[in-house]
Amino acid sequence: TPEDYTESQTTPLKYAVRGVAALLLVSVLVAGLGVANTLALSVHERTREIGLLRAVGTTRRQIRKTVRREAVITSIFGGLLGVVVGASLGGAAVSALPDAFSGTLVIPWGWIIACILITVFMGLGAALWPAWRAARMNVLEAIAHE
Repeated sequence: TPEDYTESQTTPLKYAVRGVAALLLVSVLVAGLGVANTLALSVHERTREIGLLRAVGTTRRQIRKTVRREAVITSIFGGLLGVVVGASLGGAAVSALPDAFSGTLVIPWGWIIACILITVFMGLGAALWPAWRAARMNVLEAIAHE
């Protein structure tokens, strides 16, 4: 039947899409590690500034919020950049393929929104340790840090 034929032709494509989604998940996890590493380095490099902020009255909670917000901003920027590049390359691939293979461009808005939300939560998760470390610094040692 035509339905069976359509099913037999689209099943491999569905598996390919699932494989790409799995690779996307791995890339988001690696990006989370990158954000955590960048934040840890940022906290280390700004030890003196964090100490000075604490000395003038910034609370530990405010320091943690600052680091978390930095992580979320970095993650959102990276996620949006990835979505724009991915959608552009997908559109270019669809336009380059013959119409018999794929004549329409379908943008999966649900996946895109889910990916952006995942990047936000990955950024928050990546910021936990650097934010905790920044908030727990000894003020005098941080100011004296070179």
